[in-house]
Amino acid sequence: MDARWGASSRAATGGVVVGQPAFVGRTAELDVVAQAAHKAAAGEPSLLIVEAAAGIGKTALVRRAIEGLEGFSVWWASCDPAEQDWPFSVVEQWLRQADPRSEANSMVTDRGLGPHVPPVMVGARLVELLSTAQEVGPVIVVVDDVHWADEASLTAVGFMLRRLRADRVLVIATARTEAGAGAAVDGLEGAVPPARAAQWRRLARGTPRVRDLPLEGLPQQAVAQIVETAGVRGAASQALAKRLWELTGGHPLYLRSILAANTADTLIDQDAVVLVSASLEGAVRQMLARLPAPARAMAEALAVLDAPVPPAVAGTVAGLEGNPVQALEPLVAAGLVVRSWDEPSGPVRLAHPLQQAAVYRAIGPERRRELHMAAAPIVDLDSAWAHRVAACTHRDPALAEELEAEAARKAAAGYLDRAATLMLWAANLDEAREHRERCLLTAASYANHLLNPSGLAAARALRPAVESCAPCALRTVLLSCYSYLDNDYLQAVRLGERAVAEAEADADPHVMAAARFRLALSDLVTNNPARARELLARTLDDHAVRAADTAVSRWLLAMGALFAEGPRGVRAFPWMTGLPDDPGNVPLPDTMLLVSRGYTRLALGELHAAQGDFETVLHPVRAMGSPPLGRLHAQLSLGLCLYMLGDWDRAASYADQALVEGEIDGFNVHHAPAHTWTVFIAAGRGDWQSAHSHLATLRQRPVMPIHGDLPPLAEAAVAQARGDHTAMLDALRPAYRTAAADAGHPARAWPDLMFWPMWTEALIATGNLGEAESALTRLRTQTGMIPCLEPITTWCTGQLAEAHGDLDTALAAYHQQLDRSPGPDDPPLHRARLEHAAGQLHLLRMDHDRARRLIGQARNRCHRLGAHAFAAGR
Repeated sequence: MDARWGASSRAATGGVVVGQPAFVGRTAELDVVAQAAHKAAAGEPSLLIVEAAAGIGKTALVRRAIEGLEGFSVWWASCDPAEQDWPFSVVEQWLRQADPRSEANSMVTDRGLGPHVPPVMVGARLVELLSTAQEVGPVIVVVDDVHWADEASLTAVGFMLRRLRADRVLVIATARTEAGAGAAVDGLEGAVPPARAAQWRRLARGTPRVRDLPLEGLPQQAVAQIVETAGVRGAASQALAKRLWELTGGHPLYLRSILAANTADTLIDQDAVVLVSASLEGAVRQMLARLPAPARAMAEALAVLDAPVPPAVAGTVAGLEGNPVQALEPLVAAGLVVRSWDEPSGPVRLAHPLQQAAVYRAIGPERRRELHMAAAPIVDLDSAWAHRVAACTHRDPALAEELEAEAARKAAAGYLDRAATLMLWAANLDEAREHRERCLLTAASYANHLLNPSGLAAARALRPAVESCAPCALRTVLLSCYSYLDNDYLQAVRLGERAVAEAEADADPHVMAAARFRLALSDLVTNNPARARELLARTLDDHAVRAADTAVSRWLLAMGALFAEGPRGVRAFPWMTGLPDDPGNVPLPDTMLLVSRGYTRLALGELHAAQGDFETVLHPVRAMGSPPLGRLHAQLSLGLCLYMLGDWDRAASYADQALVEGEIDGFNVHHAPAHTWTVFIAAGRGDWQSAHSHLATLRQRPVMPIHGDLPPLAEAAVAQARGDHTAMLDALRPAYRTAAADAGHPARAWPDLMFWPMWTEALIATGNLGEAESALTRLRTQTGMIPCLEPITTWCTGQLAEAHGDLDTALAAYHQQLDRSPGPDDPPLHRARLEHAAGQLHLLRMDHDRARRLIGQARNRCHRLGAHAFAAGR
C-alpha cells in the first residue's frame, strides 16, 4: 500500500480522530418524535416541523429518531436549492420509494412529472399511495430542508397534508430558520428566501395537529460527550468542553470541525487557543490545510459537483491519478465526507451544505474554473450549463447565445422557471448593457407568465432588478404585472396603457401582444370588460400571440365578452360553437376553452353541464395541459356549481384546493371566491367558527374590484343562516348598488345566482315590502335567463304574499312549483325551503298530514345536505 494512504487518521488529518459523528444529547427532542410516531401508528396523523439554524443537527435528529422506531416505512426526500426550478423534485424522491406496483399504475408517473402536471393531482396520488402503504404499517414521510422545496412539490404536499384525518402517517419537515447562527457560521448560513419561508408557513397553516420542534445548540454536557468520543479524556476534557461550548454555542458542525482540524494537545493547551478558528469556515479551512493533497483535491471536486457522485467521477474531476477511494479515506475519517451506502465505490458527498460552502470558498479562482470545466462534460446536460457558466472568467457572448436558445426551448416545453434561470445566466455573459437588460427582462417575463406552473414567487424576487433597467415597453409591461400582484389594480391599468403605447411605437409584435394581454387582464378585474374584449380580439386577429398562448388569450377574451355582452355573447365565438357537446371529446389543446364554456353555462344556470366542463378541465389527463390559473378558475367555479347542486362536501373540497394552490402559486384571484363559497357552506351547516374564520380572512385582504360583491354576499350568508335578516339586509346594501346599476344588463350573471334571491328575502323579512316588490320583479327577469332560479323565485313570491296576509296566493304559488318534478339543475336547498314554507301554511290550516309530509321532506333534504342551519326552515 502506498505510504500516503497507510498513515493513521490522526496523521492524515493532523487533528483529533472524528470519523462518523456520534449522536449525543437531544433526549427530550427524540421523545417528542417518538410520541408523535406512536400517535400516528394509532391513527392520529400530524405534522412535525423541526426548525433550527443550519448545521445544528436537524437531519441528524430525525435520522436518529427514525432509527429507534420499528414497524414504520419511511419515505425520505431531501430538498436542494439547485433543484428549485425543477417541478416535483421532492415528490419524485418519494415515488421512487413507494410500492413500484402502485407507482406503475399511476397516471402521474407514467406520463412523467413535468411542469404541466397539476400539483393537486400529484397530491391526490400521494394520498392514494399513502393509503396503500398504511395497509402494511404506519408511514413516516420526511421532507428535509423544506425551505428549498420546489413550488410544485409544496403545493402537492399541502394538498396531501390537508387530507390526513385518521391516517397512520407522520410527516416530518426540517426547516432552516431565517436567523443566522452568529459567528459560528460566519456568513455561511445561506439565507432562506423570506418569501419561501412564508410560503412554507402558509402551507403548514390549517393542517391538523401541527407541532413545532425548535432546536438550539447542544448543552455543555453534550459537548463534553463529543469531546470524549473524539478521544480527549481526563480532567482536561471538562475544561475543553466548556471552552468549546462557549466558542461554538454548542453548534455541532462547528465544534466537530474544530476537533478535526486540531490535535488534542493543541486543544487542551490554554496558550494554543488562538489556533482554534473563530468560525466554521476557518475550521474547515484548517482541516483542509492538514489533509494530504489527493484528499484535498477530492474535497474540492465534491464541493464543485455539489451532488452525490461515485468516487471515480469525483476523481476524474479532481484530476487524480491515484485511487480515488483511497483519497477519500481521510475525508471520511474527518467527518467531512459521507457515503450513500457502505460500499467503497458507492456515491459520496460532502457531509453538510455548510462544509460544502466552506470548501468551495477555499478553492482559488483558477482552480475552481478548472474543476468546473472538468465537471461540465461528465454531468448531465442540464447540470452542465451551470458548470459552463461557473467556468467563465470573462464575458462570453457565444455561451450567452447558447443559453438563450436553450431557454427558448425550455420555455416552449413549459419549463418557464428553468428558462428564467438560463436567461439570468446569459445576462451576465455579455458586456453590453442592452443585452444584459434584455435577458433580465425576458427572464422576468417567463417568471411572470400566467402559464408558469411554479407560480409567481420567482417573479417577485426579480422585481428590484426589473425596476433598475432602462425604460422600455417590456419593462413597463412587467411593472404593470408587479402592480397587479400588489393588488394595485388601477396602477396596473395605467402602466398597462403606457406599455401598449410604447409597444405599438416600437412595432414589436410579441411585446405588443404581451402588453395588450396584461392590460386586458387588469381591465377585467377593474370592471372594464369591453376594452379587455377589444384588446384581446385585436391581438388574436393580428396573430401576434405565440401559439402556446392562444388558448389562454381566447379564454380571457371569453371572460371579457361574458362581462361585456353576457353569456350568450360568448357562445357566438366560432371557436366556442365548434366545441363538441361532450366535454370528453374536446381536443386536449382546447381544454382552456372548456373553462370559458363552463363559465357561460354556469352564468345561465346550466349547472350540470357547467359541472361537466369544469370536472373535465380538472381530470388528470386534461389538467396536464392547463395552466395553473385555468385550473384555479375551474376549481372555484366547480365549487359554486356543486354548492348549488347540493354536493357540499365536494364543493368545500374544491374551494379548499383553490385556497392551497392559489396561495402557494401567488395568485390573487382565488382569495375572495374560495373564502366566500366556504362561508356559504360553513354557515349553512351551522359551523359558525369556520364561517367567521373565513369571513375574517376575507375582510383582511384587498379584493379585486370584479369580486367586490363577494364579501357582502359572504356576510349576508352568515346572517341568513342565523335568521338575522336585518343584518342580512345591511350586509347586502353595498352589493345592491352594483346590482342595481347593472339591472337590465345581461352581464354579471353568476353573482346574481346568489344576490337577487337573498336581497329579495331580506327585504321581505324586514318589512320593506315596496322595495321587495321591485326586487322580486328583477328576480323574475333574472329567472327568465336562469331557469334553475325558479324554485327560489317562487319561494320569494309566496313569502311576499304571506307578508301581505294573502295565504291562499302564497300556498298556490308554493304548490305550483312543488307539484312539478324538480328540474335537473334545481338547487336542493331551494326545494327544501319551498317544502318547509308550504308545510308551515298547511300546519296553520290544520292539515297535519300534508304539513308533516312536507316539513319532513324539507328536513330530510337539509340533513342530506348537512344544511343544519336551514333545517328549522330559515
